Amino acid sequence: MQMVSQSPHVVEPGRSQLAARFADETLRQELVQRRLLGSAQMTPDEMQQAGLVGEVIEGFHSFWPLEDLSACEDGPSAALGVYSAAFKATSSIDGQPYFLRRINGRQVVPSQEMTQVGQAVVERWLPLARHPALCVPRYVCITSDMDSLPSLVFVHDLHAGAMTLEATHIQPVPDQRTGALVRNQAAEPVLWSYLVQLASALHAAHNHGLAIRPASLDPSKVLVTVLGRVRVSSLGVVDVLRGEVPPPAPPQAEHMFAQDLQALGQLMLALMCAGASPTPSVEIASRSYSPELCRVVSGLLDGPSGGGLGSADQLVAAIAGRMCIEMGSLGASLDRVTSDLERELENGRIARLLIKLGMCAGRPLQDLGLRTEVGDRYLVGLLQEFLFAQTNEAGTPMLDWGHVLEGLTKLDAGVPERVTMVGRDERSLVVASYAELRRALESCYQGLVSVSLSGRMKDEASFM
Repeated sequence: MQMVSQSPHVVEPGRSQLAARFADETLRQELVQRRLLGSAQMTPDEMQQAGLVGEVIEGFHSFWPLEDLSACEDGPSAALGVYSAAFKATSSIDGQPYFLRRINGRQVVPSQEMTQVGQAVVERWLPLARHPALCVPRYVCITSDMDSLPSLVFVHDLHAGAMTLEATHIQPVPDQRTGALVRNQAAEPVLWSYLVQLASALHAAHNHGLAIRPASLDPSKVLVTVLGRVRVSSLGVVDVLRGEVPPPAPPQAEHMFAQDLQALGQLMLALMCAGASPTPSVEIASRSYSPELCRVVSGLLDGPSGGGLGSADQLVAAIAGRMCIEMGSLGASLDRVTSDLERELENGRIARLLIKLGMCAGRPLQDLGLRTEVGDRYLVGLLQEFLFAQTNEAGTPMLDWGHVLEGLTKLDAGVPERVTMVGRDERSLVVASYAELRRALESCYQGLVSVSLSGRMKDEASFM
């Protein structure tokens, strides 16, 4: 008989590790960190130092800087050519965190025409709002609550915890062991993944008659998010600053599309030569990367005039094989995330059971209209002790999470398996199935709901 391979989470036949019931720990920590960053906010003193006037600005609150604000004042952005600052802020309308980029009002004096162009740009990008590699603008506004000076503000979706390609691979960082400055040079499979994702972004934008613009393809403006996903940010900023609505048709559009392709080639070359030379070149990149990757980057840099790649369609055709590999990798990642989601879905059901159990077992008897602990309430009390008050032969408390989770899972399913429960006084012994215990818990909780509703109706009647 052929044996089924044992799961790495199985510790003995019929039992599994606690880790098998939860999402992958690395993914969980990354998502928790993103949630914490999404809810971070500055103190009133920090807001005043940052030039933010008031706690609510243009319908946003809970501000948090996403860049070093002191460095933002040292010089203009190399990509955008203007002084700007980036913040996280929470919308007072939908409660969601957003990415805000404020353009220094002393350098760029905002006007009503800019907001009109901004609205047109937002409408042009709206059909691509759900593209996985594009961070499209949501809206553009003028505020005087920052630095007490009218400033242009761009609002984009927030990807908390994201890092730029520049910070991830180009800028040197201290080594945790030696303290020496080192760079995280991207491996070739990682670069192919970046290239495929960005090619998809260019293909989608160009098919909609939109140019991404070289400024948005600068290493400081392309974000690396969870699971190695990259997203092009600061879309539409250059168009609004120039007061130009993107042309929907050639010949101007084709010229801008060619600029996008060359900018993508320069971005890839900068990543390939990070730390190797202050002047990146294909020759230097060829020392560390395959001829295939160097050939594609050369085609992007040469452009149509130099016999290279002239459109996003040609780029997609040139890397079709790598796109198939990336699709397989994404499918495997999706399967892993789906598996983690299924585990957490079960944990959500268990959390609801825990809440009901805590409300019923820990509630004073008079809240349920009872004088003594009988019937369903008595069974619920025994169930709580059976799950959470186990001790060994020496009377030492047992902290067996597996026992608790296994019992709650069977309780949620209402299986016919019977369990033996002993009261704390060791004078009572009850044998009941999980199905009977589930009915007792639901009955007890519904009784609690009825008492709560009747009390609320009495309060409302006395108030009237």
